[in-house]
Amino acid sequence: MRRKKAVNFLKSRATVVTLSLCFVAAVALVGMYWAGNRSKDNTQDLVDLSDTAEEQLAQQTPAPDTAEAATNHVVNEEVTPEAAPTPTPEAEETVAEVEEPETEPEEEEPAAQTNAKVKPSPSFNEEDKIAWPVTGNVLMDYSMDKSIYFSTLDQYKYNPALIIQGDVNSQVFSAAPGTVTSVVVSEETGTTVTVDLGNGFEAIYGQLKEVPVEEGSNVKEGEIIGYISEPTKYYSVEGSNLFFEMRKDGAPVDPMNYLE
Repeated sequence: MRRKKAVNFLKSRATVVTLSLCFVAAVALVGMYWAGNRSKDNTQDLVDLSDTAEEQLAQQTPAPDTAEAATNHVVNEEVTPEAAPTPTPEAEETVAEVEEPETEPEEEEPAAQTNAKVKPSPSFNEEDKIAWPVTGNVLMDYSMDKSIYFSTLDQYKYNPALIIQGDVNSQVFSAAPGTVTSVVVSEETGTTVTVDLGNGFEAIYGQLKEVPVEEGSNVKEGEIIGYISEPTKYYSVEGSNLFFEMRKDGAPVDPMNYLE
């Protein structure tokens, strides 16, 4: 009895084990089938991707003949530079007007500063008087209407100036204000200074030395314009002196008419 039960128990156990094994085998077969299909799908996807990439590369890569033709066309084609347009006179003037920088208007200086830079203009008049340029006796008077005797030259001739006696090194003063127009050396009158007094009047000082003024200088009345020098050979007998001449519009006039 017990043996029969044991045999039946074993048979039932074998049946369970067999069924379990069959189930496991079935699951394994299903898994293997699914894995195989999945691998085929992946392989097919890879093949499709490869084919697609090859097609795209073939489309992008030009044919050998076409690429060579395009290259030859670029190489053989002559590039002609475009000529620059010739500017017209109107265009040049327009460019010049545009490029020319704007200049700011100059500011006007105050009247006081402007006047300070302008030298005063001498304005001697016919009625004005002048000071004696040196103190001394008149050795020879002005004489343009008749000739007078010159001792050194031993001859008679006209005298356009006053010959005023003076010691060597004596100061010579400006007889009137004016502007120095020239400082020259003359054979007859030695170092000679000409001063413009204005309105056509001039004062001329000769037989000088050590002249402190120069051309363009403004001088005042009483300002030193030089010193009496040794007389030239034209006045050696008369002795040292100041040659003093006045002119109006270039013609000699008598200085005595203006001296105070």
